[in-house]
Amino acid sequence: QLGSFHCQLVQVSLQRSRFKLRLEDVVRNARNRLRQESAEKLKERVKGRVK
Repeated sequence: QLGSFHCQLVQVSLQRSRFKLRLEDVVRNARNRLRQESAEKLKERVKGRVK
């Protein structure tokens, strides 16, 4: 019984770490997208100022 409990614990920790990694990926992608959008807006603003 102890062995099966240990297996469950290992599976849970694996799932948790996988979920954490996925979450970090999502956050990283969102940050990159925001950075790109703000960079493009800055470029547009600069273009407008140049005119």
